[in-house]
Order: sequence, then structure tokens, then C-alpha cells
Amino acid sequence: MNINELRQLAGLKEASPSKEVNIGSGDWDRIAKELGFKNKQEFIQAQLKSGTPAMKSALNNPNKYANQKIAFVSPDIATSTLDQPVKQGHIKPKPIGRAGVTWTSMYGRTHNDDGSPKPVKVEPDKTGWVTPRPNDRRRGHWIRVHGKTHNPDGSPKDPASTIDDQLPDGKKDGKDLAIQTAGKTKEEIGKAKKHILELISDQAKKCDPKVIMAKLQAAGGKLVSKKV
Repeated sequence: MNINELRQLAGLKEASPSKEVNIGSGDWDRIAKELGFKNKQEFIQAQLKSGTPAMKSALNNPNKYANQKIAFVSPDIATSTLDQPVKQGHIKPKPIGRAGVTWTSMYGRTHNDDGSPKPVKVEPDKTGWVTPRPNDRRRGHWIRVHGKTHNPDGSPKDPASTIDDQLPDGKKDGKDLAIQTAGKTKEEIGKAKKHILELISDQAKKCDPKVIMAKLQAAGGKLVSKKV
């Protein structure tokens, strides 16, 4: 029967969490380390503040309890830990035993075991993003839809990088201009031929062939042969 059970039978309040150790010759440095305290001072402070009379008696009379197993207060209620102010954003460190399970369920995702907050992962602003460019048969569709405005990872392109896409297509415009020029040239040639035919039709019966030839040469230039 442990000390807590004895205290319950006596109608006393349950003692603080404790652990039995062999007191040996009263080497408090060894005992403090075995119990999990940082040092002897932390161990002694915890026993004086939260220990039972038996714990304090063993602390004051180690020779009386030499080589006996004595229950001492465990580190999770150490005075130094309880009295230390909690830093902003920090919580109490994870305790030992069953209390640690409860602590983990409440704070495990947001805090480290020492009570310090875990770093918060900041996600980048993905406003305007699209799905990354796939490497399968959907790749072509993605390029047609998003290739001019988005990078392969789905992020929007810098507007400065898309300026070329906004400029006129010089090659296409040059081709259109050539087509237009050729069309106008053909149109002018057609008009000249029509004029020549009209002259021939109107003057063929009225004028001397030499006069007709002279007019044709004047109207069509090199398009009309000098030979009759």
C-alpha cells in the first residue's frame, strides 16, 4: 500500500505525485537526478513546499532512513516550475504521467513539451493561382487556357513578363500588309486593262490604227507592244 492509499484511509487529502527511491546515504544530488529534477536545490524546494511530513523528515534526517525506500515529490510539481512566470505565448510544460496525456490532447498540436509555442506555418497568398500545369494529356489544354497568364506552378505571371503577348504580332501584320498590297496592285492592273479594252472598243472603227496604237501606248505604257 502506497502513501496515497494510506492517506486516503486516514481521510486525508491525496498527496502530490511522488516516486520511491532508495535514500542510500542521503546523496541528494543522486536522488534529485534519479527523480528527474534539474538539480539538488530544485529537489529540496519541491519537498519542502509540497512534500508530506515523512518526506520532510527523511530530508532532515537522512541517516535515520539510510538505505530505505522513501517516496519523494516528483518533478512535475516542482516549486521552481510552478513559481516561474510563464512567458507570453507559452504554457506550463508537459507534466509526467497521466497528466501528460491530457496535456498532449489539449496542447500537443500548438505547443512543444517545454510549453513554448510551435512555429506557425504561414501559407503564401494564392489569390489568382490556378492548378499547376499537368504533365499528362491535359498539358496542352492547360497551356492553351493558362499558358499566357500563369507559370507552370500555377502562380500568376508578372504583368511585365506578358507584355510581349499584348503587342501586335509583327509577322502576322506583315503578311496581311503584303496581301493587301498585292490585292491593290492586281486591282490597278485590272483597271488599266479595262481602260485599254474600252479604248479599243470605242476607237477601233473610228480611228486610224496608228492613232489607236498611240493612245494605247499612252494609256498602258509598256503593257502595249509597239508592233501593230
